[in-house]
Amino acid sequence: MTSPLIISQQLPNYGAEDVLRQELINHLLKGDYSVGDRFLSDREISQAARKSRPTVRRVLDRMQLEGWIDRRVGVGTFVGSRLVSVGRNTVHLPKQSPSSYQFAIVNANPESSFSWGIRDWYTDIIEGFHKQAFHETIVLEHLPSDCRKPGILAERLERNPPHLIFCIGPPMDHFIVVAEAKRFGIPCILVGTRSPELGIPVVCDDGAAASKMGVEYLYERGHRRIAFVQFLSGMLGWWNIDRYQGYLAGLKHCGLKERRELTLWLPQFQHQLDANLFELIPAFLREEKPTAVILGCSAVAMLMQRAILTNEFRIPEDVSLFVLDQAESVKPWLGGVEPTTLQFPLFEIGVTLADYGKKMITGETVPMQTLIPGMIIEGESVRQIETDAVPFALSEKKTDHVVQYG
Repeated sequence: MTSPLIISQQLPNYGAEDVLRQELINHLLKGDYSVGDRFLSDREISQAARKSRPTVRRVLDRMQLEGWIDRRVGVGTFVGSRLVSVGRNTVHLPKQSPSSYQFAIVNANPESSFSWGIRDWYTDIIEGFHKQAFHETIVLEHLPSDCRKPGILAERLERNPPHLIFCIGPPMDHFIVVAEAKRFGIPCILVGTRSPELGIPVVCDDGAAASKMGVEYLYERGHRRIAFVQFLSGMLGWWNIDRYQGYLAGLKHCGLKERRELTLWLPQFQHQLDANLFELIPAFLREEKPTAVILGCSAVAMLMQRAILTNEFRIPEDVSLFVLDQAESVKPWLGGVEPTTLQFPLFEIGVTLADYGKKMITGETVPMQTLIPGMIIEGESVRQIETDAVPFALSEKKTDHVVQYG
């Protein structure tokens, strides 16, 4: 029998999904439920929580992944098998426990040109965090982007200081946050890219290992003239340089000679793209004729869209692509071709953050740098070629644009 849902606190504007999930889990554990019983409907939860149906669905989707519920299309929502693995009445609202851990997350500034792609993988990190921290009493607060404005963050930290702050995304967006946190004695962890100059622990994907795997993958499929294309910007942290170093390491491991003409560094990425940028990569391909290219990030694929849609070159018939990104936007930019890509270890990063967060606030030591390897997801953008094949020859379209190489 479905018990009525009573929300014991007002849901915040930021982090409402996390609080609602905790309320629903408490409701499950304290109610008269058994595995297989019908659970609350989306409409009932939406009315009780005063939140939109899409918000409720996202929370329930996450609870299904965790085993709390079983959602059946066209039938309803039922209590999942996880209920039998935990004791009744053992989960309490974090704010009611004096021994709770209070963590805060600051995401990349959405108005910053350096926040490209962060939202594509933010949710997976949070899912991994909650999976690891499920049996802990943790308040996870999502600080709004305007907390970076002068005085706002200091006032917030003085009024209700968290035990620790996670800074997700480019370090350029977090200098103010880290500086203010240090002033209040609050430790921070950077998430997503190396930035030793901040002087705080970092947890991120192993970019060098990713590029090296990409080169080896292409080499095994017969490619010998492998290029690397990436945006150049020190403002984003070290991830772009790490991926380039991995590319060089991969060439060396495969016995291939480094050729400077096969590296193309693009100008610093901005939200407003100059039309001339869309000609840089096609011109590079026509001139250097690689059989395969490692794209350093998803935004590089965006610059190939025009040439692909005009059929100037085809993927993978004319050139194979290995994309160091898992953004959903890449496939449309490649004309509908599913990219062979490097899947970031986002869930594993979230798990590591929960573990490190607790260790840091209990006085334990954590590494200053934790690099987690990803895995290759095969798509349709790489073709097998004969090892003695001649590089493809694109149309000899003339261009007056000069391509600058790294």
